[in-house]
Amino acid sequence: MLIEVKPDMMLKDLKKQFHNYYPQLKIEFFNQSASAGGHNSKDQMLPNDILISSLTGDRQGTIEFSGETSVRQFETLFSETFQLNVQVFRKSGNVYLETTNTDDWTLDQEHKEALSSIMKGESAATDFTDRDQWE
Repeated sequence: MLIEVKPDMMLKDLKKQFHNYYPQLKIEFFNQSASAGGHNSKDQMLPNDILISSLTGDRQGTIEFSGETSVRQFETLFSETFQLNVQVFRKSGNVYLETTNTDDWTLDQEHKEALSSIMKGESAATDFTDRDQWE
């Protein structure tokens, strides 16, 4: 799996690429890395319509990952390659949960966990770009 990063894209374009692979997960970008406890502050979340070039300059390339990539490895790829602070979130009912407690899980495991909550009858959050569906 690949996420293409180009200077003329917006953050929402990267989010959509990821969401196409994992419809029950989403990524958010922050203007600084997570705190020592591993959690991000919502007021540090970057807007969806910010241009990649304003964060990375002219840098472009791809992030390559698989279902066996851990959440931590995935987040580190963005940080080391593009200096972008990303956090994976998992659907649970009507909200997305920050996956900091399960950073060692693979992306496939996170996705399956989200699917299992839907199978249990919990309603599912629908808009992966909605910054308020977060707990």
